[in-house]
Amino acid sequence: MNDLGGSTLGTGGDAAPADEVVKQIEDGGGTAVANYGDVSAVEGGKSVIDTAVEHFGGIDIVVNNAGNVVWASLPEATIDTIEAHWAVHVSGSFNTLHAAWALLPREDYGRAILTTSVGISG
Repeated sequence: MNDLGGSTLGTGGDAAPADEVVKQIEDGGGTAVANYGDVSAVEGGKSVIDTAVEHFGGIDIVVNNAGNVVWASLPEATIDTIEAHWAVHVSGSFNTLHAAWALLPREDYGRAILTTSVGISG
């Protein structure tokens, strides 16, 4: 379970959100481990995969739901808004999946699920 625990712009960090999800999974009878890497950086995406391999021995699936939320319509949006979204939504998804990809063929099996969202206004 990866969560930087940063602000909606992806700044800062807080271990509490990831730790809480791990606790909920464990309380439900599952097994989980937290990772606090910044997936917008290559090293952060790799750290997610390295943590999974270290604790679980390999990768079978990557579910990537990386995202941040900066609510702004076009007149209020800035290049910083767009770059914050790009860094997490696109680069974060790429960095994590890229790090996992080399491991999936070794097992001749694997799945990747990448999610996104859409905002629609009248």
